[in-house]
Amino acid sequence: MTSDNLLEKLLEQHGPLMTGENLYKALGYKSWAGFAKAVRNGAVEIDIFNLPGRKGRYAKTSDVANWINRLNNNSNGGAP
Repeated sequence: MTSDNLLEKLLEQHGPLMTGENLYKALGYKSWAGFAKAVRNGAVEIDIFNLPGRKGRYAKTSDVANWINRLNNNSNGGAP
């Protein structure tokens, strides 16, 4: 899947922001607790943020897609 296709697919499924189970699973975490701990420790490689008046943590869908693409490039021998 190309990087544009991945972003397009994620945007169709989630819109411009991801949150909850969709977010932590897309980033490879098995549970919300593990994801929350990684956020607290600064171990998540994309910008995770809160929205005023809303519960949960959020990330831009484009950031998630770009992160996944960097992983794919690294595993295929490409530069990050």
